[in-house]
Amino acid sequence: MCSSDLSTGISIASASGLNLTPASVRATEAPSKLGQIFNFDAWLGLGGDPTGARARLQAAILSANAPDRNARRLDLAHYDFAIGSYAETLGVLEAIAADQRDVAEEPELKALRGAARLEMNDLAGAARDLMTPTLDGERDVAPWRGALAAAQQDWSGALRQFTRGDSVLSRYPADRKSTRLNSSHTDI
Repeated sequence: MCSSDLSTGISIASASGLNLTPASVRATEAPSKLGQIFNFDAWLGLGGDPTGARARLQAAILSANAPDRNARRLDLAHYDFAIGSYAETLGVLEAIAADQRDVAEEPELKALRGAARLEMNDLAGAARDLMTPTLDGERDVAPWRGALAAAQQDWSGALRQFTRGDSVLSRYPADRKSTRLNSSHTDI
């Protein structure tokens, strides 16, 4: 990187180019409280061999004792989301809510439900979940908020969220690249 003093100002240059971030994006961000919310690789592994994976996860729910049942349901919801079965994801999350309403209001579940609703084109439901203040510091939610903003034609909001969560998208499997999430990202 080099700089030079010009009579009209200062010139700053780099052989590899400069990465300039708009001031609106540079704000200091709090570290994530929840960690990685969307972990497709781990979720795909929950069912083991893909042949019969969903049936195995359902059997685990049926054989679980009452205190562990929602944890097994969440495994199934994660797996369903990872394979693109969004309606099934929402159904499993509804079963969790019916059994234990307070668990269904946890930020991680709101993020998952909001993303599934977004993929099902339920923009109002997605906004209720994804825009909850408890998810404000979560970088993993930013791409989903970006896709929601794009669906609502809020282009500046979409750009801000995608810029914030750009590193998150690199962790997503290649087959996720064809979803609303990635197509919205590339449209911006």
